[in-house]
Amino acid sequence: MASDAYSGKKIAETAVQNKHLKIAIITENTEYAISLSKVFREHYNRLGGEIVIEEKFETNTNDFKTIIAKINSKEIDAIYINPQTPQTFTILLKQLKENGINKQLYGNEYTRSKEVLENFSKEIEGIIFAEANFNENDALTKSRTFYGI
Repeated sequence: MASDAYSGKKIAETAVQNKHLKIAIITENTEYAISLSKVFREHYNRLGGEIVIEEKFETNTNDFKTIIAKINSKEIDAIYINPQTPQTFTILLKQLKENGINKQLYGNEYTRSKEVLENFSKEIEGIIFAEANFNENDALTKSRTFYGI
């Protein structure tokens, strides 16, 4: 079964494996995103990574200049972006690119939503994200009844 804990841990492990040991976190101020960032932070620190700066933003934020300036003033290897709304993520992504931020980006499953893929495929090229893999042949899956639309 997929969980926030698994996603946060996998991204932390991948960042450390890629030798991105100094990271900035940008998190949407929602319960889900904060929870996921917490799991990431704890696992990343345990693996030897250092959170250099962590910034939160409110849903529907459209100006990230202050956050970007703070991050740009730090020595980091990568940025972990943890949005909950694709619209806000795309604004942040665009402003990161406009301000010359060319660090490796990590993200959660919202960073590859249909809206993002359709409208910002060039901008998200190279982003690393965690997403649950659905295995219809798994014994646990077969033991459950799912209803879809």
